[in-house]
Amino acid sequence: TSPHRFLLMRRLQRARRMIAEGEALAEIAAGAGFSDQSHFNRHFKKAFGMTPGRWAALVGRDA
Repeated sequence: TSPHRFLLMRRLQRARRMIAEGEALAEIAAGAGFSDQSHFNRHFKKAFGMTPGRWAALVGRDA
């Protein structure tokens, strides 16, 4: 694993926790260091196989 990939996964794992805590997706994207929500969505889906909105639905909160 490259240092870049390691840091990206740390940011995405943090974002996943923030989603479960009920924060807004746009705020999560910015807080996790992504340039915009679209950039965040692409990386999240690539890493976890689902969109952040789908993850939010699975953990029982509205996106």
